[in-house]
Amino acid sequence: MTSKLLNLLNSQKFYAFTGSVVGAAFSLLSFGLLARSLSKADFGLWTFFLTVFSFSELVMNGLAGRPLIKMGSEGDLKYQKELISSAFRICIRTSLGISIMVAITFLIIWFITNDLFYIQLLFWFTSCSMLSIPHLFAIWTNSMQIKFQRVTLVTGSMKFFFMIGVIIVYVFNLGLDWVYIFFFLSTLITSIISLIFGWSNLKGAIHYSKRYVGKIFNFGKFSVGTMLGSSALSSSDTFLIMAFLGPEAVAVYNVPMRIVNIYDIPLRSLVQIAYPTLSKIRNKLGSNGFLKEFYTSSGFAFLVLLPLSVSIFVFAELLVKIIGGDGYVEAAPLLRVFGLYLVMTPLDRFGGIALDVLNKPNLNFKKMMIMLFVNVVGDLLAIYLSGGVTYIAIASIFTLSMGTFMTYYYLRVDVPFKITLILLAGKEELLRLSRKLFLF
Repeated sequence: MTSKLLNLLNSQKFYAFTGSVVGAAFSLLSFGLLARSLSKADFGLWTFFLTVFSFSELVMNGLAGRPLIKMGSEGDLKYQKELISSAFRICIRTSLGISIMVAITFLIIWFITNDLFYIQLLFWFTSCSMLSIPHLFAIWTNSMQIKFQRVTLVTGSMKFFFMIGVIIVYVFNLGLDWVYIFFFLSTLITSIISLIFGWSNLKGAIHYSKRYVGKIFNFGKFSVGTMLGSSALSSSDTFLIMAFLGPEAVAVYNVPMRIVNIYDIPLRSLVQIAYPTLSKIRNKLGSNGFLKEFYTSSGFAFLVLLPLSVSIFVFAELLVKIIGGDGYVEAAPLLRVFGLYLVMTPLDRFGGIALDVLNKPNLNFKKMMIMLFVNVVGDLLAIYLSGGVTYIAIASIFTLSMGTFMTYYYLRVDVPFKITLILLAGKEELLRLSRKLFLF
């Protein structure tokens, strides 16, 4: 029993899941302490900085990170250094390009408003953006090599060091300037650790290949478009509710969304490990091996998360009270709608990474843009016809259903959608992992 438990704890799936949970816990604690230690105005400024910084990382991840993980996990080891160097070149150029655009924008705003905050923000953004590249490469290259214990250490270290800084800000009642300083230091320390231990794999990174730069960029331009579309899709509801129904409706809508984000933690970890695994298996075992692994991983995710979706539906009122208090009980029906929405999410998410692995990122991007358009139209119709947030959530179900249908329509030749095979393969994987832990 002890050896079975140790084997399970040493599995890559466990490391990926642990990294997601620990990172989310550190981020949640930091968020709560900052909300209590900063004024609303300063907290808003910090949120604005974090939004701009997260956008920059999202673009770098889409243009360089996703293609690197995909190509590196399926390629020959002797070409990995060349591939990493090419991705590094794209990442540096992307970071510089975004920094220049942000600089121009903030300088114009500063010239108009004479608010020195934008000059301060520009300094911290450009500094942290360039410093984050080594630890981003540590995450990407170790994901590519399916070494999620290192990924967990890197992501956990960054968020842990920043959390310590936030605790100091909270205890000693320090201001916003110190939050920026601790964010800068946590980024610096994590990148130094990544370089010292060689986790970034950036040694000799100047030896890039024009061929790989072109391949990475051609894949990445669709990948970053898909990621930006996904981000816009997740935030479009909030923007439209704010514009037409007001901040109180936004508050009601965001309580169940926090619960949905908790659900996303295990799903994100399963997708994180499936992406390089599917790429590697397709390259080594061909279409049959890829199809078998896809059915197994997507079916496992569906079956593991199904009880969580059902629990969200059944215990909606209790969960809303725990997260938002008695004042948000009206959000319970909304959460039940999201419970139905979450049932389909694993199949859609795994179908999306299958399109990328099969070198069809353009179809993934096309699907995401159509989903964004349909969601905005559905939200506007829901607001016009009902004026309630519950119908906006129902529109999201329709959007996801259409997106899932499109995904498997695009995959119909390479990955025939057979729900029975998906469930059977998922059940076998669930039983296999159970046998690792228990004695049956």
